[in-house]
Amino acid sequence: MILSMTLFHQPFNPQHYTREQLQAIVPSWIQQVDVMECIDSTNSALKQAAPPHPQLLVAFHQNQGRGTQDRQFYCAPYQGLYVSFSYTQKCNFPLSLTMAAAITRALKNFNFNPTIKWVNDIFIQDKKIGGILCETYAYGTIIGFGLNVSVEHFPDHLKESAGSLHQFSEALPTHLDLIEEILKQFTILVQHPRLTQTWINQSLRFYQQLVKIIHLDKTYEGINQGINEQGQLMIQTKTGYQLFHSTVTTMTLL
Repeated sequence: MILSMTLFHQPFNPQHYTREQLQAIVPSWIQQVDVMECIDSTNSALKQAAPPHPQLLVAFHQNQGRGTQDRQFYCAPYQGLYVSFSYTQKCNFPLSLTMAAAITRALKNFNFNPTIKWVNDIFIQDKKIGGILCETYAYGTIIGFGLNVSVEHFPDHLKESAGSLHQFSEALPTHLDLIEEILKQFTILVQHPRLTQTWINQSLRFYQQLVKIIHLDKTYEGINQGINEQGQLMIQTKTGYQLFHSTVTTMTLL
């Protein structure tokens, strides 16, 4: 099914806030908060700092933003969320999926209609508007996410595939409102893996549709049956179920 796209165009409104304003809206379990004007990567900086406690780092710009498999993540100064935090507790469900569920639940509460492209991409209609990167370190996991909020211009190679929240709503939330709601949803979901699983399957891109997947140079075709209790993607092929536990190279509709 092809969805029609309604695009809204708003003037660029750079977001700027202080460490104190950020501290006031984060959950109490986050013990330290930092805001940077520009940094290479919030994930890289936190990994290097290796905090033994939950710490949040937000940057107004990243000049070396990255996603899974060290792919470059385009960052427009002051026009997106570039956020990482250290999480030091054990979790019985993949944190990347928990973060994806938290972001989409938050966006839904701001009247967007996001979907999750398993395992760590956030879409609205056919445009990628965000991504997630989780990396282990000595005390737990660094969880990072980038979200295009008011990005006016993308590089040529991203113009067809990337999108920004301001294109899909006339009522754009502030960066602080987004961060507050996303972290609130994460705090809830990280304690409730079954709720997370249910939400992801309700929000999953190409759910219960015939798809083609390329993974480790092999091609699979079947019905996307969502994720199981371990967060693995289940594809029902002609020969049975195929389970995936790491990011697939491509997933397209047939």
